[in-house]
Amino acid sequence: PTSFAGHAADVENGKCPLMVVHPVLHVKYINQSSQFPCTANTIQVVLASNVPLRLCAPLLTISGLGGTMTNQSNAFAVSVLQPALSSIEGNWSGSDGTLHLDVSAVITDASCSVFTMTFELKNQRTPRGAANVSLEVNGKYSFNIQNSVLTSPSSRHEWYTSLDGMGRELLVPLSPSAITWTDPLFVKVPKFTKLEMGQTNPWPGTENTIYVTIASNVPMTVECSTIAILHLEGACAKSKRQLSGMSNESFKDLAGNVGFGSWSSLEEPGWTHSLEPDVATLTLVPSADTLPYAQYIFSFNFTNPVDSQNSPGVHAISYGIPIAAAPFEKDLDTTLISPCNDLSIACKWSKGDAAPLHIVEPMFLMKEISQSSPYPAFDNTLSVTLLANIPMSQGALITLSNLAGGVKPTGSTDLLGTNRDTFQAGVDAATSTGYWDADAHKLTLRVAEQVGAGVLLTFTFVLENPSCNQSSPAVCVRASRISTDCLDCSQGQCVTLSRAAMDRDFVKILNYGIKGHPNFGQTAYFDASAAVTFAQVPPRQGDAAPLLVYGPAFVVSNITQNNPYPSGSNTIVVTFITNVPIKANSEITVAGLGDRGGTNF
Repeated sequence: PTSFAGHAADVENGKCPLMVVHPVLHVKYINQSSQFPCTANTIQVVLASNVPLRLCAPLLTISGLGGTMTNQSNAFAVSVLQPALSSIEGNWSGSDGTLHLDVSAVITDASCSVFTMTFELKNQRTPRGAANVSLEVNGKYSFNIQNSVLTSPSSRHEWYTSLDGMGRELLVPLSPSAITWTDPLFVKVPKFTKLEMGQTNPWPGTENTIYVTIASNVPMTVECSTIAILHLEGACAKSKRQLSGMSNESFKDLAGNVGFGSWSSLEEPGWTHSLEPDVATLTLVPSADTLPYAQYIFSFNFTNPVDSQNSPGVHAISYGIPIAAAPFEKDLDTTLISPCNDLSIACKWSKGDAAPLHIVEPMFLMKEISQSSPYPAFDNTLSVTLLANIPMSQGALITLSNLAGGVKPTGSTDLLGTNRDTFQAGVDAATSTGYWDADAHKLTLRVAEQVGAGVLLTFTFVLENPSCNQSSPAVCVRASRISTDCLDCSQGQCVTLSRAAMDRDFVKILNYGIKGHPNFGQTAYFDASAAVTFAQVPPRQGDAAPLLVYGPAFVVSNITQNNPYPSGSNTIVVTFITNVPIKANSEITVAGLGDRGGTNF
């Protein structure tokens, strides 16, 4: 024939008696519908011969289709599209990939007419190149068209595009080219096309939400795919993780619970930096086949480790449909909003804090202390502000130490202020109390109910200032016996915030009242009642530093008489005011009176 399909052409000497042409398949084409692993793949075969094949009762043998997931079958379904819609059954050998098919009832009865059939195979899980598929035709009267390789899309000639059924390729922007990927049984190399991860909280021991975006260039199928998120270093959880976000129901855990992921952790004894599980993995199975290149977004929670650490290299890996472990791209650009941003510059988060499992050091972000009076032997109200970046569990202890000079008998002491009822002096003590150790000069507070990370705590307590002057001591704060959701202090797994110097108030100027008094002169500062006199020096910065105490002094010391004449009776009037309380039985000496003319007052 001089044409390729559709009608017969003149054959030289074709009218000579018993002239018989040599039978050939001048069209022998094969392609596929899917290049994806572990998916149904429709194989299309298009044939045309220079002879009317039906007259020979042809049997087709298609070989070279090995390596699929399609089981052996003696009733293998085949759909015929041309010359007329119909269906037949063949004998499929899955082990060697051979299909035996009797097409005598469905193949065209005219020469050069197109015969098109399709059948479905299931692609293997792993990537592979195209199959080298061949076809042989046998029939009665010893009819035979020898085994020959079928033409695949990547090697076809341009004239194939004009044949019926040749336009099956989907022109989509996938690699390899739109022609090559339709070669029979070609399975593309699977890979992740997007892996992004960030977090909502870098604070230690707190609940953290990890947000994930994942996409692949192939469908992740329910039958073949298992995805694991690896190297969640220090992350702690005790059971399967519930997924949130727009794609949460696209996955399930290994037990089949939709919207969850299976959680596992591995303790590595060689790592001694923490008592928590060192490495955790979240494992997911698609609840339905995913779409290639589609982005799946979800999040899950766990408890952060208590040790500071840089963001580890978190990876994703796929089993079944094999994708090698690949790193997530970390969120290094988002600036998270801290729960205490408005309270202190120390609370503010910065770029990099959203990187997954980047954990900052556990500490008090605010640890301020000030006083109400710098004068000796006065009752002094000490004001404390605390804010930690780790939750303070019930039973945790906070200790204020080096309150040197403070005077109070050992025992329970009352707390005042906004958050006084957060604390107690001991396990069975009333709230709004703390325990004062006079010998060690420290105040210990037991946390009565858990306090969340980032919660501001303010309270006050009263000590008596020492009678002698002193500089403000370096008051320190320490927290101990802290438990988290994953560390139980009762089992010896306690978290401690190391002792750190508190921030003393060297800025605030205390209110000393008004300078001067009509009865006592203009040398001292008096409060509104004029019952208390503070000092001759003006109020100044530094007086609010805790337990800074001035030396005891006379701030007013006046002496007058009522008779300047010799040998006359004279009344001496002494007026004095001190900046320290004068206790009962104290002795005051007025010296330098010279010859008094008498011995007693």
